[in-house]
Amino acid sequence: MWFYFGKAQNSQHIVSKHFYSVDDGLASREVFCGVQDNDGFMWFGTRNGLNRYDGKNFKLFTKQNSGLAENRIFHLSVDKENHLFIAYGHPGYARSVMKVEVMDLKTGKIKSVKEVFPNLPFDERYLYWISGDGDNLCFLISKPFQFWKYAKGKFELKCEMKAWDNVAAKPEDLISANGAYHTTTGFYTIFRNDYALLFLGNTQPLYFITPDTVIQQTSSFDRGVVTLTPANEVLINTSTEYGILNTKGELKTGISSFVPPYATKADKIYYRRNSSRELMTYTEEGGLHLYDFEKWYKLPDKKELKIASGNSLYGFYKDRQSNFWVFTSTGMVKIKIDKNPFTHYFTKEQLNDESENQVRSIAVDDLGTVYANCLE
Repeated sequence: MWFYFGKAQNSQHIVSKHFYSVDDGLASREVFCGVQDNDGFMWFGTRNGLNRYDGKNFKLFTKQNSGLAENRIFHLSVDKENHLFIAYGHPGYARSVMKVEVMDLKTGKIKSVKEVFPNLPFDERYLYWISGDGDNLCFLISKPFQFWKYAKGKFELKCEMKAWDNVAAKPEDLISANGAYHTTTGFYTIFRNDYALLFLGNTQPLYFITPDTVIQQTSSFDRGVVTLTPANEVLINTSTEYGILNTKGELKTGISSFVPPYATKADKIYYRRNSSRELMTYTEEGGLHLYDFEKWYKLPDKKELKIASGNSLYGFYKDRQSNFWVFTSTGMVKIKIDKNPFTHYFTKEQLNDESENQVRSIAVDDLGTVYANCLE
């Protein structure tokens, strides 16, 4: 039977996934973070040490064999000089950073931040987060609360977060090693070139740094900051709606352009962001999704990830090959999203036929219309 050319049906993307566990050489099933160095190696921070991955094998660095300060590593960052900045997690507080050290990847030696930067303009005992913005290093310190950037060999004070000075009950609480609340909040910050989003909880003002100004937003939100959009606006949500804080400091609510592909209340969605331009969301029903602000991609579901809740999804990292590395309490997933080069015609749904149809011949007329002989 000849069928007239029908509507094309194709998947717009192909998602390939590879799961890593302790059986593959990871130091722990609990993986908190990852980063790619200048030589292309991937580095992962786990509960039981630091792993380097060369594409085939994992190498382990620990307190015992390499002189690290601790084995619980919660955040990693790399600079242009191939220094690996290691933020150690406090053993008693989830997502709390207690100390930052530096591994010189040229020599393998461990140094203090002060040794790497002799002209450090702040006390490193109060350093609670360090991250890259693409080209430079960004530092958050707590006494006083300040945001410093290191660029072209110089430190520059970008913002003083004076509204946060009442966070600590006692001055010694501001020391990162003491594990106070503020040291858990670096996890929520975003640094992207000349923009930064600094967040210290829903009850504290957020700071939005643009190339021209510093915007202090004093409104409180049920859920808080979602992410920094590709247009460098702050996406915020309450339990009922989304809003945008633009670069002029104007807050507009009721934004409908951000619509997750599942019927879940905003206060039931777990958001994971970083300084790349993508956002990951997780729900109990829908699993993991990626949003690039043009389309949504379905990633592993709850069953595949094997996590108890969205709190067990620690974050993700996008490497230079556009792979997404997802970090969870039960292992790590490498995800690649490629365009599907194939277009599917005469699908079972179109033909209303559940049998395995075979195309025995095709023909094209002078107008470019395609016909196919589909044999049941």
